[in-house]
Amino acid sequence: MAAPSAGLGCALLLALGLAASPALAASAPAAGTPAADRPAAAAGAGHASPRPSQASSASAAAASPGETFSHGYFDKAPVYRPAGDPRGVALVLSGLDGWTAQDQALAESLRTQGLLAAGIDVKKMIASMRRDGADCLGPQGDFDNFSRFLQARYQLNGYHQPVLVGSGPVGAALAYGAAATAPADTFSGAISWGLVSTDLKLPLKLCRDHAPIAKAQPGQGHVYSLLPAAKLADPWLVFPQAGGDAATTALVQSVPGATLMPAVDGNRIDALLADAYTRLSPHQQSTAAPPAAVKDLPLVEEPAKAPQGEHDLLAIMLSGDGGWAGIDRDLSDAMNRAGIPVVGFDSLRYFWKARTPDSTAQDVVRVMRYYQSQPQWKRSRILLIGYSQGADVMPFVLNRLPADLRAQVATALLIGMGDKASFEFHVTNWIKSNDKGLPTLPEAEKLPRGLALCVYGVEDKEAVCPKLNKAGSPVRILALKGGHHFDGDYDKLAGVLLKATAAPPMLPQSPAAAAGGSTPP
Repeated sequence: MAAPSAGLGCALLLALGLAASPALAASAPAAGTPAADRPAAAAGAGHASPRPSQASSASAAAASPGETFSHGYFDKAPVYRPAGDPRGVALVLSGLDGWTAQDQALAESLRTQGLLAAGIDVKKMIASMRRDGADCLGPQGDFDNFSRFLQARYQLNGYHQPVLVGSGPVGAALAYGAAATAPADTFSGAISWGLVSTDLKLPLKLCRDHAPIAKAQPGQGHVYSLLPAAKLADPWLVFPQAGGDAATTALVQSVPGATLMPAVDGNRIDALLADAYTRLSPHQQSTAAPPAAVKDLPLVEEPAKAPQGEHDLLAIMLSGDGGWAGIDRDLSDAMNRAGIPVVGFDSLRYFWKARTPDSTAQDVVRVMRYYQSQPQWKRSRILLIGYSQGADVMPFVLNRLPADLRAQVATALLIGMGDKASFEFHVTNWIKSNDKGLPTLPEAEKLPRGLALCVYGVEDKEAVCPKLNKAGSPVRILALKGGHHFDGDYDKLAGVLLKATAAPPMLPQSPAAAAGGSTPP
């Protein structure tokens, strides 16, 4: 699955291991009804994407009057769906009183404007965090993770970076805090509805990554004063509560990219939010729809950002099961800056539907043939990359490639491969090891000698690469420092992988060499 980037917050790192509901089926509500009911760097985003045995669970369970969606700390979050295809996604954050009529009104208004809106009950979220042993609050990565699973569940066309809409003093402050501390390209903006004061009392302390925008008041418990962020990646629109203190106005006016909007008015929610969303629209980022020939596949196109240079390669990458985020996105960006275009499979969305080794290989073949037929994408060789779940399934794909396409593959990188390959998303994959998947070792041992390079972090105890480190193995081995996410240094990882791709085939390493981490000659 995909990996989270550093600095997502304490809560993200502790968000793993929560199952919310048993089923993954939900009846479709009528338009306008609240839809009752493995990963990654957030921000990459935004979400932690450990291997399945470490990760959180996602589920959707039927509930009256419509559907809810549950994942991680978010149990039975109400979902409000527009009549047609959503043009965006909004996460509505409640206050400490839980989900209220005002929160529902905000979500309904966003739905009427064409957004898929989901409600985050902050009271329940914090209770779940405390039960899980979290000692600080920093949920920006959890919001990003929830958004990715929500959009996969509802099969949206492309991925939409969500707007955060915080309601009331606490929800409004959390929206600001998440937008200010999340990595760029995580959210498309924040709306604080009813920010009344720069003072904030919470049942949990804020995580350290919030220090630049919130100062603890000495001797007051978990009471904080909000501080102006030096920079925001996306706009922050603030609707103050009527009668709010002057410090709130001063705070908003001192934050670059913030806008002070009219005071909240329950009778004008639709008009005020419509104006806010219009202001945010230029900042909305969504993955572009794939070309018609491959429109049924959840692909992400990442063109090269530099001249071709020495790497005459087209990379096709299968992400981890947290979706196209974290290590997948950052590694792709590093490849782009090296002059290599990348076409990515969002595995979270792709494997939400049941697949097989044959059907997955056929889809990869379609992508290879299509992009090699397009002048702006065509290169002399193809670099196949799989990370986590993407690496697990890659040997099955490689062994099913037609001879002409296999001849175009320069190298296949199996990054963080585990011992079982799953071709369908299952809730249980997130709460225990995947015992029902297909074994990867027998498939890897069938590969043509020297075609694949198995890359792993020496601290990743679930990596299967060391088992291929033996005489006669057809797979080359590369051990690097770090764990499943390689310590988050994806620029360095990309450089090492490109060097390995250009290097002559390597014999398996000795166990001693692997333990210390190694790079190719």
